[in-house]
Amino acid sequence: MKILVINTVPFIRDGTSSVIMDNYRALKDRVSFDFVVNTEIVEEFKGEMLRAKSNIYFIKNRKKNPINYFFALRKILKKANYDVIHIHGNSSLLSLELLSIKEKQKIITHGHNVSTDYPILNIILKPYFKRNFGVGVVPTMEAGRFLFEDKSFHIIPNGIELSKYAFDLEARKKVRKSLGINNEKIIICVGNLTEQKYQELLITILPQLLKKVECIVLLVGEGKKRGELMELVNEKKVARNVKFLGSVSDVQNYYSAADVFVLPTYFESFGLVAIEAEVNGLPCIVSDCVPRIVKQAEDFYFVANSDLDLWVDLILQERRKGAARDLRMFSIEKISEELLKVYQEVSSKQRRLK
Repeated sequence: MKILVINTVPFIRDGTSSVIMDNYRALKDRVSFDFVVNTEIVEEFKGEMLRAKSNIYFIKNRKKNPINYFFALRKILKKANYDVIHIHGNSSLLSLELLSIKEKQKIITHGHNVSTDYPILNIILKPYFKRNFGVGVVPTMEAGRFLFEDKSFHIIPNGIELSKYAFDLEARKKVRKSLGINNEKIIICVGNLTEQKYQELLITILPQLLKKVECIVLLVGEGKKRGELMELVNEKKVARNVKFLGSVSDVQNYYSAADVFVLPTYFESFGLVAIEAEVNGLPCIVSDCVPRIVKQAEDFYFVANSDLDLWVDLILQERRKGAARDLRMFSIEKISEELLKVYQEVSSKQRRLK
């Protein structure tokens, strides 16, 4: 079975790309994958694909030059006969891909968000999108209702390699030593430095936390708001207590080094990083917009972004306890099998039509 995966956002270390890569790793020995990359891809992912003999097609400027993107995608589809075309994106702007693909019955449209930066375009394109999206897949009901509205769709939660994110004492010691951290409490926040993720909340309450406990904040991720966040850190006079780590390939080691995980975000379709942290044994304090499906442990709290005092109280109160957690429902082995069944259904339908 030949699958063409189209990632409509840059192939960087973010939630969408992580979902694609986790399923790819689980299925690449049974399914042939090629990829369409929008604008950029991190070298780690690129090397992994090339070693597995996957073809990578680069198309730049999806947003700035949609006409060029349309014809480039058409050209790729003419070169190879794919059984399934799996498109990943966030909104009805996926209509551009749908318009480029003649064989609509081959399409799986995979939604990854509950909001869009282009709300007006999303509304305008919604009627066309709903008539042409093929098979719909989302990680949660919230994401399905946002993208597909009253149309039917499959809910397949995001999965991870559970063993990869298990707590590692040696990694904890190594990371803390490399960062010059001794007994301070480490608060970790993982996510791109964007408007959505709202790291400002954590920086704003940090002076209040420091009155009660010595702590260090680890911001894992990269993005256009890095400069603004650094200015806020300086304004609050907490530069010594905040470390901007950028995008890292071994985030599991930083989870092991930490004591509390936080996710102050404005919206999430799933919250995969919270699952990673939960698997690692971290208490999790997240925005109340995060879907409830991710809560699988007692020390997991949903807090309104406006309730700063509660954020402070819970961060001060919580610390890694080492309690056992059963998160097998998010095992990538289980999740990828669900996705494979959808691939097989779409591919079988093609054969019947022929």
